Amino acid sequence: MSPTSTPAGTGPPTPAAATQAFGRWLHTRYGSVEGYWSCPLAQRYDNRIDCLAEVHVAATRHLIAATATLSGAHVVFSRIRDTAWVRRWSPYSRRYLTGPQSFNLPGKASENSPAFDWAFIAQGAAGEWQRHRAFHVDGYDGYAKGWSRFFDFACSVHRSLVLCANEFGDAMRYRPAP
Repeated sequence: MSPTSTPAGTGPPTPAAATQAFGRWLHTRYGSVEGYWSCPLAQRYDNRIDCLAEVHVAATRHLIAATATLSGAHVVFSRIRDTAWVRRWSPYSRRYLTGPQSFNLPGKASENSPAFDWAFIAQGAAGEWQRHRAFHVDGYDGYAKGWSRFFDFACSVHRSLVLCANEFGDAMRYRPAP
């Protein structure tokens, strides 16, 4: 049996094979990248496994999502989505507190990455900041098992400022309305 396949050569690639191939693909596409990538078992569906990476090349950061499948004995990637940015804080604005699901949170926010749904994350923070000085917000509206390094935002309250950041430093500063 090939290390890339499941028993009888059917189904998706194994998580280890997909993750290793995803790393090779990232290095081929972006050159000498640093960061983290994963194709976790929990993101395996039918004949595919979904992969996620946050990498950087010099000052440019990338959040890349891709779907891994097998073509013969080779892992191939499709449905590739890449958000690229240079990390810097945005000005405080209401625009990060409104979203497609009719979020309309009071206050203003600033973010250092366009790759996340800050309105969704701010909604989670808005429900907790007055009750807890430290808490976590799940930044993924779906099944994110295996991707907590990307979507688990640790939040802390400092007077009237709520700071939420994931393990990679992608962060939002939220100033709730008084």
